[in-house]
Amino acid sequence: MSAAPDRDDVIRPFHIDGLDAAGRVVRLGPAVDAILERHGYPEAVSVLLGEALALTAALAGSLKFDGGFTTQVQGDGPVRLMVADYRTDGGLRGYAGFDAAQIPEAAPAPPAAPGDAGLFGRGRMAFTIDRGPGADRHQGLVALEGGKLEAGVRGYLARSEQTRALIAAAAARRAGEDGAPARWRAGALIVRQLPRGDGRSEAERGARDAPCLVVRGELNRPVRLYGAPNGHLLVALVRAIVLASARPKALAAITRALKRLRRPMRIELFASPAQQHSGEAALAAWATAMLSPKLEADVYVVEEFPDEARRAGIEAVPSTVLIPDGEPPSPPLPGVLDGQALAEYAALLQSRPERARLNPPRGRDQTAAAYRPPPAAPQGS
Repeated sequence: MSAAPDRDDVIRPFHIDGLDAAGRVVRLGPAVDAILERHGYPEAVSVLLGEALALTAALAGSLKFDGGFTTQVQGDGPVRLMVADYRTDGGLRGYAGFDAAQIPEAAPAPPAAPGDAGLFGRGRMAFTIDRGPGADRHQGLVALEGGKLEAGVRGYLARSEQTRALIAAAAARRAGEDGAPARWRAGALIVRQLPRGDGRSEAERGARDAPCLVVRGELNRPVRLYGAPNGHLLVALVRAIVLASARPKALAAITRALKRLRRPMRIELFASPAQQHSGEAALAAWATAMLSPKLEADVYVVEEFPDEARRAGIEAVPSTVLIPDGEPPSPPLPGVLDGQALAEYAALLQSRPERARLNPPRGRDQTAAAYRPPPAAPQGS
């Protein structure tokens, strides 16, 4: 089966300014939904096939000829075969062969760890480039290390392009707005390390720690993700990169509030890939920062940066902290804050800081989950 292109099905290349890296981001909506809904596979199998389709589209997005790219997975686990095929005319197909008796009907892959290693077991991945009629096909084979799709793609790029890469993928069936039926969505991110550097340090490039992904839009200071882009945060990062590649637009109320900013300010968001509202909060922070040259936004994965969460006094995720230049930070603001709330509070924090600290905005109800950082590691003697 094939899926026609749609404005919500996006393959977008990008270059990360100053970080010697470039890549491709994929967002699939109707294309992946049509495939997965027609097959009607168990949810765990559909999640894996959605990730495979998104990764295949990301790998194939750079093809300069009429043809296609196919990813095939063979393993000794419950999912014995999976095929994802991308055509340069926009066609997308997918198939999975599996032992239904070993796969419960409702068994989604954990959001924080896309790709269940137990479903594929031990096996291999084959990547085939089809240049069209009359041309030879090129195929690369790699071991499916740990049963994970991302590891296989990473190994393929290491062999075929001699480059290191960061790979992430996610797929989920999400309910629509205003009672609309649930639809499948998938996304993938491939970031390749470029061979030549500019000699600048991480600090000069805008990264305060590692691992860190930095995205720059047309107008903004950097927006950053500290930690691996997995689960709900991967979906948010894909959407942020798409936003950054175009001139962002905003509601009039947000624009008016941001024009009142007179000094730089940093937004820090503390989030978890497994917490469903963290992605929404991260996208709101990044999207708001893209609208003003006086804002920058850092999102911290609390599982990887517990010391930062402890420093900021975080007791729930997601939580937002605003830090005006040269002044104390705001108290942590738990829950999802939309762009208008962030912009208005940032402006108030600069113009009337005492009032702002006494009357912080409230995040949307039932969007925060309790969080307790692990105990700090004891200092060595």
